[in-house]
Amino acid sequence: MRWKKILWKVAVVSLLVGVVFYNLRLAPVPATSHVVSRATVTEEVLGTGTLEARVRATVSSKISGRILQLLVDQGDRVQAGQLLMTLEDDELQQQVAIAEANVEAVQAAIERLETDKQRALAVAEQAQRSFERVEQLLRQKAVSQEEGDKALEALSVARAGLSLSEAAINEAHKEKISAIKSLEYQRARLSDTRITAPFEGMIVRREREPGDIVVPGTQVLSLISLNELWISAWVDETAMSRVQVGQPARVVFRAVPDQV
Repeated sequence: MRWKKILWKVAVVSLLVGVVFYNLRLAPVPATSHVVSRATVTEEVLGTGTLEARVRATVSSKISGRILQLLVDQGDRVQAGQLLMTLEDDELQQQVAIAEANVEAVQAAIERLETDKQRALAVAEQAQRSFERVEQLLRQKAVSQEEGDKALEALSVARAGLSLSEAAINEAHKEKISAIKSLEYQRARLSDTRITAPFEGMIVRREREPGDIVVPGTQVLSLISLNELWISAWVDETAMSRVQVGQPARVVFRAVPDQV
């Protein structure tokens, strides 16, 4: 009896083990089916690149100076001729004032010399009339040769004085031209303290801050035109054969990955 019970238990355990094994290993696995439809498969070539502009400019100063104002920042859109930055101009304002004063002084000198010339001209004309009268009297032997010589000498002195006045006026006009050129130069330098945008576009870089010292050619801002842009992309050389002219391209920017 005891052996029968043992055999019975062994049989039950074996049956349970068999059922479990069947369910885990031998039971059929349910399959999921889908209907396959015909569609176009798009082959893509991926690459990284940069957005570039055909027209770009480095905004810098033509003169040395300290930046007083920077009126734009990276990412700002600007119009052609818009004021971007200014330099300190106190010293240049003084230079312009000095140059203006020089022009005024030279002009005043010219006016005085013109007055002197008119007086010298009047003296010369009077000396000419006196000489002609004495010369006529000399031919009539109504005056001595000495008086004739004195009249001639007076005429020569008067003519020399008129020539000196004219020469002084010519020299003053030359000084005026030089003073005007100096004034134009100082005004141009003063104008160079105001840097404007050469064309409409966007500021993409800002390299300096107010208070910084700049020299001619120092890059302060970088400006690009948004009218003509392109993408420079790099792809693996193994995929180059799959890239053809005229193929459409999708561009995704890291800043806005959800937009294509």
